[in-house]
Amino acid sequence: MLNDRRQRLLHLLLMASGPLSAAELGRLLGYPARSVRYDLEAIADWVKRYDARLVARAGVGYYLEGDLQKVREALSRLPLADTPPYEYVLTPRERVRRILLLLLGPGGPHRLRDLAARLGVGRSTVYTDLAGVEAWLRKRGLELVRTPGIRVEGSETAWRRAMTDLVMEELDEGQLAMLLEGRPEAAALQSLLRPLLPQVDWPALGAVLRDAGPPELVVYLTVMLSRVAAGHTLPPDPQLVERVRGTWSWQRAHLVCSELEKRFGLPLSATERAQVAVMVQATHRAPVPATEADLSDSERRLVRRLASLVQTRTGVPVTQDPDFLLNLALHLRPIRQLLGLSQRPVNPFLDEIRSSYAPAYRVAEEMARILEVEWGLPIPVEEVGFLALHVAAAIERARLQQRTLPRAVVVCGAGLGTSQLLLARLRAAFPGLMVNRVVSALQLGQVLAEEPCDLVITTCRLLPCDLPVVQVSPFLTEDDIARIRRTLAQLSASRSRGQAPALLDLLTPATVAVDAAARTWEEAVA
Repeated sequence: MLNDRRQRLLHLLLMASGPLSAAELGRLLGYPARSVRYDLEAIADWVKRYDARLVARAGVGYYLEGDLQKVREALSRLPLADTPPYEYVLTPRERVRRILLLLLGPGGPHRLRDLAARLGVGRSTVYTDLAGVEAWLRKRGLELVRTPGIRVEGSETAWRRAMTDLVMEELDEGQLAMLLEGRPEAAALQSLLRPLLPQVDWPALGAVLRDAGPPELVVYLTVMLSRVAAGHTLPPDPQLVERVRGTWSWQRAHLVCSELEKRFGLPLSATERAQVAVMVQATHRAPVPATEADLSDSERRLVRRLASLVQTRTGVPVTQDPDFLLNLALHLRPIRQLLGLSQRPVNPFLDEIRSSYAPAYRVAEEMARILEVEWGLPIPVEEVGFLALHVAAAIERARLQQRTLPRAVVVCGAGLGTSQLLLARLRAAFPGLMVNRVVSALQLGQVLAEEPCDLVITTCRLLPCDLPVVQVSPFLTEDDIARIRRTLAQLSASRSRGQAPALLDLLTPATVAVDAAARTWEEAVA
């Protein structure tokens, strides 16, 4: 059976100029190679009905052969038929997105039975799906109206943001690049987006927008042109224009909009340019400073204050975490500008963040109150969610640092080539093992005195030392690997007991008096 994902995969195979591996197909479609292989089995069965077959060649990839024209004709009928054939099945999530593509597009209003026929499901199924559609739209400031006819209502600004979000949910950066370059493999993506953006000439847009900025900005500009061409323009907003006029983002927006006007012959008002300037600011990728010292004084003071709060509430030493300080500062730069322009960030993961990272979200609410006082601006819940992710990431980094990897020193008396081979095989077999150094037996004592170590791996016999020693072949046999693995398991078990002493350490003549004859502590315990 063909669902939406398999249909897009089949489009790629039909348009490909040669074999494609599962990994390449997954990259183009945005899901794992293992899932691609599962879908390819269903596609192989489907194309057989139309006198074609899917060929798989090891080390080469997958390709179609046979009557491919018949396959194309059958495939083209699937999304266009009034009632899709039985083999075309959409998942609930895919149905919600298909409904959004239709409702936010130029058509409508839509009748329930028409949507059901378009999706190939019953009216009750579509009625259930509309709850998900309504929740998605509400988060973006739009309203789902069910009578007369199913349609969307809301401001033009909110409508464009919703369209931009929907496209960004459907495409990754690589797929967007394929569309703008006009590559044949993008035919499936064009078909998917056609209900939403029916008149878009992607290659023509690519000639102007390929270097315009981040993907979110490119998609917004595409949506803007589509809406303006359909007669949906932004209402005049002199205050917005005045706020952004003269800024660096206004200059950037003016250049891009002038080029679009020249290329497509669509007049773009000052308000349209101001809104593009807002998007330029919101999507601006600031250069990453090398260290905290590269931040401005005001940025450094603010993130230090926020970090002190997080450290007090969580116990995690984030004031010493350079990743937390830098990432938070870079996140706050465009957010302050965005909020200052009365714009609200969109956070599609807000509900999940609240439920999955509740402690971090509570700390983020306190951070938001500090920002409100510092900036004199209200901090919306969407931004609180983003702050919570920074807190959660810092907590996770602290947990990972607590799980220190076992450290080993390798003693190898053979030549450099042999020692490097042993080192390479150790790293391949034990990626979770930190090998400090490869030394000679004569150097071992000095190295152990200078560096912390948990384990010695050696190719020669050594004098007894205080650490576990595993003697191996320079070529690291399977038996050698098994013995190292057992030793590492014992070290891990010992660490899991924390600082508590082992029973063998407690049962000593100084601490235990046994009123019975016993030769060992095991006999005493028994």
